[in-house]
Amino acid sequence: MLGVAREVPLLSDLKREIRRLHGCSSEFERFVTIPEAPGRARRVVAVFELKEHPARRCYAWLERSGFGAECFAVLHGMEIRGPEEAVRHVEEVERATRDRWAQEYA
Repeated sequence: MLGVAREVPLLSDLKREIRRLHGCSSEFERFVTIPEAPGRARRVVAVFELKEHPARRCYAWLERSGFGAECFAVLHGMEIRGPEEAVRHVEEVERATRDRWAQEYA
């Protein structure tokens, strides 16, 4: 049980990051677990309702690595219709960035 508790970030941290990135307040709705898949770690994503923002919803989670932790807060929209799509979008952007760096510095 201790491992699960460590995966769940503090809601106040996620809300603060949503305000910083998207300039609006938010209200927590629920947690969604995105299962492990090939090349993807299991993630716990918090779903927030946004106040005074056209997106209406945001998906936020914390990624831990050897360098610390990074918070992601992805807006619901045309291409992002749920928490799994938000995670997939971030993974695709990170993969494209790594590939571009690899080509530039090879």
